[in-house]
Amino acid sequence: MTDHPPQPGSPADPPSALPADDTATAVSTTPAEPARRSRKGLVIGGSIAAGLLVLGGAGAAAYAMLGGGGEQPEEALPASTIGYVRIDLDPSAEQKINLLRLADRLPDLSEDLGIEITEDSDLKQVLAEAITTSGECEIDYEADVAPWIGERAALAAVPGDDGEPHPVGVLAVTDEDAARTAIESGLGCGETVDAAQVAFTSGYAIITDGTATAAADVVADAEESSLADDEAFGADMEALGDAGLVSFWADAQSALDWSLESAGELPDDALTEEYLAELDGYTTMAGALRANADGIELEFLTAGDEELLAPYQTSGTSVAAALPETTLVAVAGSTAPDAIDDAWEQFRELYDSMSSTLGGGALMSSTGAGITSPRAGLDTDVDPMADYCRDAAESSLGITGDDLSPEDQMMMDAFMDACTGASTEEEPTTIADDPWGGTDQGGMSQGGMAPPDLDGMVALLADEYDIHLPDDLTTLAGEQVAVAVDSRGLESLDTVQTMADVSVGVRTVGDTDALQDLAGRIDSLLVEAGQDSLATSPADDGFVFATNDAYATELAGDGGLGSTDAYRSVVADDEVSSVLFVDLDQLEGVLRPALESDPTGLAYLEPLRAVGMTSSADDSYMTATLRLSFD
Repeated sequence: MTDHPPQPGSPADPPSALPADDTATAVSTTPAEPARRSRKGLVIGGSIAAGLLVLGGAGAAAYAMLGGGGEQPEEALPASTIGYVRIDLDPSAEQKINLLRLADRLPDLSEDLGIEITEDSDLKQVLAEAITTSGECEIDYEADVAPWIGERAALAAVPGDDGEPHPVGVLAVTDEDAARTAIESGLGCGETVDAAQVAFTSGYAIITDGTATAAADVVADAEESSLADDEAFGADMEALGDAGLVSFWADAQSALDWSLESAGELPDDALTEEYLAELDGYTTMAGALRANADGIELEFLTAGDEELLAPYQTSGTSVAAALPETTLVAVAGSTAPDAIDDAWEQFRELYDSMSSTLGGGALMSSTGAGITSPRAGLDTDVDPMADYCRDAAESSLGITGDDLSPEDQMMMDAFMDACTGASTEEEPTTIADDPWGGTDQGGMSQGGMAPPDLDGMVALLADEYDIHLPDDLTTLAGEQVAVAVDSRGLESLDTVQTMADVSVGVRTVGDTDALQDLAGRIDSLLVEAGQDSLATSPADDGFVFATNDAYATELAGDGGLGSTDAYRSVVADDEVSSVLFVDLDQLEGVLRPALESDPTGLAYLEPLRAVGMTSSADDSYMTATLRLSFD
C-alpha cells in the first residue's frame, strides 16, 4: 500500500461509513474542484462553529428522529451564510424505516426517552414529545404544531448588521398565519418571540435572535442571492450525495477568520506561518448523518488544496485488513513521506514554547512575582497564581480556613509548594547542568517546574542507548503502521497478571532489516531499565513488536480481519489512509462480567456489532466516515 496516514497536527483522521445499501455509500468519485469562497470578513465564531458541528455530528444523534423533501432550507438563506445544519422532518421511507428499526433494536430506548417509538411513528411528533419529556418545553403537538409544520428545518449562522455571525432558524411551514402565532407564543418554551424576529419566504419561516438583524432583512438577502446559488456549496452537496437525516455545511475559511479575529492578540510564536498556511488550505466542509439497513453513518467531506489532501490519498489495502480475526481494537494508518519529520518539528516548537513560558514565569522560582513559601506566608494579593493554587488546595484537600491543625498545615504547605513551585531549598540546578532540568523525586525542579532540555534528552538517548530521534520514529512508522489488541486472554480480566497475558502488538509495513535493528536497540534499553524484552517477528512486508511470542508470530501473518462480517460492516473501502476498528460483539464478552450489575449498559451494548472510522482523499476532498453497525 502506498504511503500516507494521518499526520499529527492535520485534520482529524476520522471516521468511516457504515456498510450501506448502494444508495447511501460514501462518495468515491472525484467531483470537479469546487470554487473557493471568498472570505467575507463576517465569519462564524468559534462557539457557533462548534455548535453547528456538534449538532451535525455527535449531537445529531439527539435529532436523528427527523426527516425531509421539497424545497431545501438553503433556498431560504442568504449566500452570505457561514454555516448551517439541516434536519429532515419527514425523511424518505427508506431512511425512516431504517432509523426506526435500528431504534427498535435498543430495547430500553422508548422507556428511557419516555416516548413510544415504532415503525409507524410520526418522527415530528416523536421529537416534540421528546422535547416535552425533557422538561424544556410544554408542546401540544396535535394542537400547536401539526396544523402548520412542514418537512424540514435548519439552524444557520448568518452575518448580522453588526458584522458578527448570529443564529437563524429556518422552519418549513404549510400555514404562515398559524406558524407565526405558534412561533411568537414561544411554543411552551418560555419567552415569547418578537414579531420582527419572524418572516416568511419560499415556504419557510425565518427566525432570528433579535439582537442584530431583522428576519425580513435575512429574507431580502436570500431573495437576492441564496445559499443554494453558491458555487462552492452546490459542489460540496453534490459530492456529499444522499443528505440523509441530518446534513451540515460550513465555510471553513470564514470560521478560521472569525476564530483568529475573536481570539484577540496572540503571542508572536503562538501560530507559526506553516501552521497558518496549513489552515489556509481548508476551504469548506460538509457532512451527513444517514440511517442504513444495519447501522448509521456520519460522513464528513473537507475541501482543500492539493498539499492538504495529499497525505490522505492512498491506494492498496490497509494493513488493518491483515490483522487476526480475533482483533478487538485496531488503529492503522499509512505514513506520508515527511509526516514524522513534520510532526517532530511541530513537537519541538510546542515544547520550546511551553519551556519558555514555564521557564520565565513565577512557577519557576521561589522569588518570582511575589510568590513566597507558604510557610513564610503566601502573598495571595500579589500573584494570581497563588490565589489559584490556594483555591485548588482547598477544593482538592477539603481544607479551609486560616486556623489549621499541624497535619492540615503540612498538607497545605506540600500542595502549595508543588502548585506554585515555591521552595525553601537551596538554589536550583540549572538545565545546562542537567538535561532533566535538575528534577527531584517529585518531578519538580529544585526551583520549580523546570522542563527538561529536549536536546539534552535526545543526545542522552543517542549516546547512552543508541536511540536516535526522530530517525528511529520514522523507521518505526514505516509506510504503514497498525496497533492491535486481541480479544483472546481478556475473557476473564482476573487472569491477567502481566502484559504478556494480554496480546497487544504493533505491525509496521517497512524495511524489515532496519526494524529488526531498532528492535534490538529497544530491547537493550528495556533490559537496562529492568523490563522484559518485547516479543518480535519479521513479516514479509515489515516487522512486528508484541507482548508475547505467539501473538507476534500470528500478527506477522495474514489474519483475515478484513474478510470478517464485523469489519466489513464498518469499513466499506479498503483503500483508506487510516482505520479505527472496534469489535463491539467481542467487547461485550470482555465487559460482560463487569457489566452484570448494570443491565442497562448491557442492553444497549448487546445489539451493536462494531464501530469503525476511516479517512481517505481524492483530488478535491478529504472524506472521513464514522459507522456504527448493529447485529
